[in-house]
Amino acid sequence: MKESFSLRFLLACTLFCVCLIASNLLEIKVILIGGITVTAGMIVFPISYILNDCIVEVWGLKKARIAIYTGFAMDFLVMALGGLAVLLPSPDFWEGAEHFNYMFALAPRIVAASLTAFLAGSLLNARVMADMKKVHKERLFPLRAIVSTIAGEGADSLIFFPI
Repeated sequence: MKESFSLRFLLACTLFCVCLIASNLLEIKVILIGGITVTAGMIVFPISYILNDCIVEVWGLKKARIAIYTGFAMDFLVMALGGLAVLLPSPDFWEGAEHFNYMFALAPRIVAASLTAFLAGSLLNARVMADMKKVHKERLFPLRAIVSTIAGEGADSLIFFPI
């Protein structure tokens, strides 16, 4: 069966993947916002949930799952390529090896926790959004987006932090 994708869907899916990957890379940077210490990734990660909600709203649950699985695969690929780059030797004159390795030599447990939590949280977010869309007959998008994001990010956190 031939599957067709619109340019708008491909752009939304690409932006979703970029936000997911950026949030993982920015997770290392600790920032101070209004006296509260958080990671820079916490600013970008919710955008991926908003995009997930928009994809479900416009293209449906099936296309949202495609975006989620694509995001998972791309995030895994970036982490794997970063891990491979850490293993490759650096020339003696390059002074950035320690910093690069710090960025990409994440513990396998953290990478596994991040990817597992993302997959579970995003799929739950999409499912809640789709189910609420049916119940509310495509009305109340802001409410559906908030509830689905709380469910998805809640599941993400409950999986990630214990691991």
